[in-house]
Amino acid sequence: MSDIFDKIGQTFSDIGESVSEKSKYVAEAAKLNAKILQEKSLIGSNYSEIGRFYAEHYSENPDPGISDKVAAVIRSKELITEMESKILALKGYIKCAACGANVPFDDKFCGKCGAILDKPAPPPAEEEEILPNVSVVPDDVPDDIVE
Repeated sequence: MSDIFDKIGQTFSDIGESVSEKSKYVAEAAKLNAKILQEKSLIGSNYSEIGRFYAEHYSENPDPGISDKVAAVIRSKELITEMESKILALKGYIKCAACGANVPFDDKFCGKCGAILDKPAPPPAEEEEILPNVSVVPDDVPDDIVE
């Protein structure tokens, strides 16, 4: 009977060692996967920084293979600047061209650096388009009733 208990004990011991080894493997694999993700993130950050550097320093003469991307970045920056200016105008401010400070629209000089402010011309008033003899009919009205 003692042989049976010894075999059972050995079986449990072997299972315990196997589970322990697999746990170590899983833990080590998880650590390595975390390090891989960290390195991939670092690569992505470096690629982004390389691209930003390239766009800032070589946008005047980009490689033909990426000239469309460089042009898209430049256009996006222009659109962002334009939209930010519109937001400032809605708030009653303009951006000082000399120092970048937000200055109330009515001021003649920048309160931060003293520069004379170049104020943009007011946008032209939008004219309302008038359509003569046009009636609006809902989509769900049958055609024979509209005549």
